[in-house]
Amino acid sequence: SGVPWKRASYQCYSSILELDGGDLLTALEWVDLLPKSEQSQDSRGRTRKFRFGTFIVRSPDRGRTWEYVTKFDPSEVNPVYGIFDRPVDEGLDEADLAVLPNGDILCLMRTDMYAPMWQARSTDGGRTWSQPESTGWQGVKPRLEVLPNGVLACAAGRGGYGHTQVTHVMLSLDGTGRHWEQPFYFHTGPGCSYTTTMQRDGKLHVMYSHSDFTREMGTHGLPNQKIRRAVFDVQVRDA
Repeated sequence: SGVPWKRASYQCYSSILELDGGDLLTALEWVDLLPKSEQSQDSRGRTRKFRFGTFIVRSPDRGRTWEYVTKFDPSEVNPVYGIFDRPVDEGLDEADLAVLPNGDILCLMRTDMYAPMWQARSTDGGRTWSQPESTGWQGVKPRLEVLPNGVLACAAGRGGYGHTQVTHVMLSLDGTGRHWEQPFYFHTGPGCSYTTTMQRDGKLHVMYSHSDFTREMGTHGLPNQKIRRAVFDVQVRDA
């Protein structure tokens, strides 16, 4: 209830968090059809007709109903790539959420294929949120995991569909997400850089594709199309 748009195209990429007290929290995205005057050509010559935004919703009754909390609207946030302050094309989408060791809730969002991910933070259990800001690192479909040692990990990647991808994990060593170390690039090759994650025995498992994806089968000369898994054992040593 209370969603401030008459739109039907909602999508959810985010984890659903169960908060202290039992409320559920998640991030959804909406899609805007741009007027022709605002449509543009992307790097591959395709017409950009849509812009995406992210909004937070909360359920007090185990998912039966959801209440609108806030939105991250690209027309208000005005995210830029960082090179000559070029505006990003997509907006703010493919969000994921995580509760951090200090109790903050972090929302990390894609802005484009080759643009930095942006993030917003709540320090009061998801009721109010900071304005989004750039992480400085590129990526699509971020997946957040808080590891047993308190390190915050984000699996993501970048690259055009069907082209060479650079898939990576980046770490916030103090678990706050206020500073991200340079990403560790573990896959460079064809695929889509969409990942999914899980934890087992204290290790981070990242599943990713090594495939022709949207290209015609055989484009990259692969012997087969694969979903691969990379396993990370993250240990922080005292200086």
